[in-house]
Amino acid sequence: MTLFHSVPGFLFMTLGPLQFMSSIRKRWIHLHRMSGRIYLGVCTLVAIGAISIGFAFPIWGWTLNQWGTLGYSLLLLFFVFKAYRHIRVSNWVAQADRDEGKRKDGLTSIEREEVATHRRLGHGQFLERLWIHR
Repeated sequence: MTLFHSVPGFLFMTLGPLQFMSSIRKRWIHLHRMSGRIYLGVCTLVAIGAISIGFAFPIWGWTLNQWGTLGYSLLLLFFVFKAYRHIRVSNWVAQADRDEGKRKDGLTSIEREEVATHRRLGHGQFLERLWIHR
């Protein structure tokens, strides 16, 4: 049972920082995507392993430790779900533009279109300040 938590935990700690390195995203997009898929699976295994170990072998503050482990594991599973959902719904063109530095305002293409629509309607200056200076 410990290996069920330790090996994915090692991958969790080594693959995590690689997902946030823009140089890897730019040069080796396939490596970034493959390691991201592995990372999401590993995060799920780490959370399930922590819950099972926390309840099977309680240590120290028994109840408090179990609740802390459960809370952190559920939080990790929630963020894994949010990341997966963001990956599936996200606009990849806008992300690629931000990575290449084409978009200096930090807005996505959808947000930029919305600001342009409101500008045409006459209340764009106010909304532009809201979007850009957030």
